[in-house]
Amino acid sequence: MSDDRILAGMDVCSDFTQITYFSKKTASPESLSHDQSEEQYLIPTRLALKLAKHEWIIGDDVIEALNEDTEDVEEVEDLLKRVAEGKMITVAGDEFESGHILQIFLRRVFMVLRNYNPYASVEYVVFTSDIVSENFANVLHDALARFGIDKDRHAFISHEEAFIDYTIHQRREMWMNETALFEIGDSGLNVSFLSISKDTDPMAADIEKKVYDELTTDMVKNDRIRAAGTFRTLAEAAMLDKNISTIYAVGRGFITDFADEELGNLSTGRNVFRGQNLFAKGACYLAHAKSRGENEKFIFFDDERIRTGISVMVEDNGRQAEAVLVEPAKLWFDAECDRDIIVQSEEELTFQRKDFITKKVERRFISLAGLEAGMDGLTRLRVSVRFASRDVCIIRVKDMGFGTFVPTTNRVWEIRWEK
Repeated sequence: MSDDRILAGMDVCSDFTQITYFSKKTASPESLSHDQSEEQYLIPTRLALKLAKHEWIIGDDVIEALNEDTEDVEEVEDLLKRVAEGKMITVAGDEFESGHILQIFLRRVFMVLRNYNPYASVEYVVFTSDIVSENFANVLHDALARFGIDKDRHAFISHEEAFIDYTIHQRREMWMNETALFEIGDSGLNVSFLSISKDTDPMAADIEKKVYDELTTDMVKNDRIRAAGTFRTLAEAAMLDKNISTIYAVGRGFITDFADEELGNLSTGRNVFRGQNLFAKGACYLAHAKSRGENEKFIFFDDERIRTGISVMVEDNGRQAEAVLVEPAKLWFDAECDRDIIVQSEEELTFQRKDFITKKVERRFISLAGLEAGMDGLTRLRVSVRFASRDVCIIRVKDMGFGTFVPTTNRVWEIRWEK
């Protein structure tokens, strides 16, 4: 690996961590092994302090140290969960901020890059995780800032977004129809169906999720034959009446080949892949795009993002024009706008709500009859847009008067717009 400026993707999960880099030679992400002597891509997300030497260790080194002498090792239990809480963490009698603990862990993960290229420096890195929260994102930003990776050189995305980024960088025929992602965890079999609308720019991505608690990692571990049969039954039920182009099987439950025969049976007319690095590679693809200043190729609508844009019709040089107030795909609790508009003798305001995918347009109106206007019939109105939930928009209009000539009447109009 000859790149001196590294573009990296990292999947930091509760159980394992993986790191990838973007290879200029292959023009694609490559996984990095923790141990150069073997393909050891999964790094246990574990951090401990060796007391005698006051030395921090991670991953498999923690397991080995505990096997050698438990009295000399103090581990940060449930590392990622503890860090995501954002509280002080006590290790060997000393208190550490969550960002400091995460910094210690990530710094040692980044040393994997150094093992391959001692002169490597990180140009841009994208993180993904099975834990996604505003609090964890803030702790991650803090940890990276502690060793010089500022916000303009990193990003944090969900597994869903990493899944989409990975998918759209594969051959187009692989995602012409829906893409299925199977992931076995402690709580069950998680199934995600990704559909991408190619008729929009950027493309619109939508993920449908199903969870089946009948199949867990414990079942795979304890009864492979039963687990394989259960997987086949659940997978066929989940994909019933769906047009699937590609299937991905990921997660700890698929580390072994217990379901390879079943996956083979599901491959008729479909592409099927089993592996562990999909999310890390998806993050790496995004790091490459971010480093080149490319715009997002897709808009992702999950349960927290609005599907519609909100606009108001205004007059521009004698013609009706659409002024966008809120763009689609924003998190509903961040989707807001305050804007002053000048109207001239209008009898009503027209608001539009347009679905990004279906293009369906709905309109609502506010009557301005009886509103006192200023010179030349001009009136200033303040338009405020907020969302009470993903599907409930609240539009508020207030008369602001017009300078010293026309004082405000403090009249207020409000629309509660439910999808």
